[in-house]
Amino acid sequence: MKLMFIILSAVLIYGCSSSNVKSVYTPKRTFVECTSIEQCALTIHNAVSDNWVRPWNAKNNMRVEIEVTVNDSFEIKDINITKSSGLKSYDKSAIDALNSATPLVELAGLASEEFQKDFTTLNLIFNARDLRR
Repeated sequence: MKLMFIILSAVLIYGCSSSNVKSVYTPKRTFVECTSIEQCALTIHNAVSDNWVRPWNAKNNMRVEIEVTVNDSFEIKDINITKSSGLKSYDKSAIDALNSATPLVELAGLASEEFQKDFTTLNLIFNARDLRR
């Protein structure tokens, strides 16, 4: 199974705009359905990072690696820490951000085969330097 790696950092992903995307509003957030792997990676990054808040005791060199499973309804079902930061509040802040971002309805714009291939299992890296205070 291929894993899609998304690094939550200040990385620009090119080719993420499209003139025929559908904008949808949910009470949680406004989002645009993505139609390419790059655009979906960016929208997931934005959905998660918008909900990620730095714990008061986080250090700049901290990072946690998390594997998530996304179901066919675009809900994050399984969240597993594959490499802890060593600080429970930091790890919890990353998990809270993921829980707040679900469902990842932006992925609805992908073809089913593309979703199954690249987005059912995601590995995410949360770097402390990217956190909002």
